[in-house]
Amino acid sequence: MDLTFPKASDKIDRVKIIAEWARQHKISDAAVIKAKKSAMIRIHVPKLSILKGFESVDKEELDKCFDAIKELTDFANMVEMTNSIASK
Repeated sequence: MDLTFPKASDKIDRVKIIAEWARQHKISDAAVIKAKKSAMIRIHVPKLSILKGFESVDKEELDKCFDAIKELTDFANMVEMTNSIASK
């Protein structure tokens, strides 16, 4: 599960600092990935196959995925709020 910062590959050191902060604030396995033009904070989650429907997916693995979605969404919202304060 990735939180992507577009056009931030040249700011990878800053993204690493953000990821370290995230790890210290309960996003324990946040890893930084550099792409061509972007930088990403990645949380590793189980790979799910929903070809047979959600009923066949292990509930614990599904919960881990949804927890990661919530963590990254909350984190992205906090980053956006910080950015809006700083730009005013």
